[in-house]
Amino acid sequence: MKELASTPLDHAIADLVIGAFFFAMRSCEYSTVSNKDTKTKRLCLRCIRFFRQRTELHLSADLSSADSVSITFENQKNMEIFETITLHANGDPVLCPVKAWTAIVQRVLSIPGSTIDSPVNLVWSNNEIKEIPSTLILSDLRSTVEIMGREVLGYLAEDIGTHSLRSGCAMALHLAELPEYTIKLIGRWKSDAFLVYIRPQIKEFSCGVTYKMIQVKPFYTIPAPAKPVLP
Repeated sequence: MKELASTPLDHAIADLVIGAFFFAMRSCEYSTVSNKDTKTKRLCLRCIRFFRQRTELHLSADLSSADSVSITFENQKNMEIFETITLHANGDPVLCPVKAWTAIVQRVLSIPGSTIDSPVNLVWSNNEIKEIPSTLILSDLRSTVEIMGREVLGYLAEDIGTHSLRSGCAMALHLAELPEYTIKLIGRWKSDAFLVYIRPQIKEFSCGVTYKMIQVKPFYTIPAPAKPVLP
């Protein structure tokens, strides 16, 4: 998606999408949504922290040396408050949570009048400050799906929504063979509800399963004890 970005707004949306994907975010956490009654609070710059080893970096400092980013979700749909999740840099020039959130923070801080209380979805466009809405992010996601095509992805643009980033994170973590507790903790699921996002119709879902099945050592079933004969 980022390769398709051309305007500052395009780049801002791409960074938000990448950053939200790695943290399995709900759309109301990183964009402006129409539902104003949501319990979940949109992230502000004060919620984003960067670290180099064990040293926290100031947001106005050079963040290029950061090796991890921590995000504190002040309030959530699951009623958990001030929950902090940390992810590390992975070395990828584009698909990296540290790089994405660095770009987001630097973009917002460059806007006149911004503070640490400014929301993460602000962008300077056409000489004015705008909030990026979830509807615009959804439009860009669907446009990207149309460009890539069903032959590559296996689904159509209308099959996805902004929640696809959250479900896509769960599926990516599963395909990476990470344990369920890791998926639950990173995605902030308090139950096994995340399992609805682990979709067996994904072709790679069962990759390696049959090989592992035949590596199992022969097993023996302990016979049930004979039932005593009652007098």
